[in-house]
Amino acid sequence: MTKKLVKKDRKRTKDYESYLTGDPLFDLLREFYKSQYGLDSPEWRSIVDNDKKLQIEKKRKEINADRRYK
Repeated sequence: MTKKLVKKDRKRTKDYESYLTGDPLFDLLREFYKSQYGLDSPEWRSIVDNDKKLQIEKKRKEINADRRYK
């Protein structure tokens, strides 16, 4: 039986402000974009959205690789 994915609302500002806290690279990027543009800027939102897409694609590839070798 397959699992249904629950889609989250991507328009939340809280998700953009606290995305990957604790990650050294994103902590530096967050501070830079907060001082230069603000965390509501389209630049920061596009970085977070692109990283989320890459993480989903990476997870999908891992799942497919596991299925192939079982």
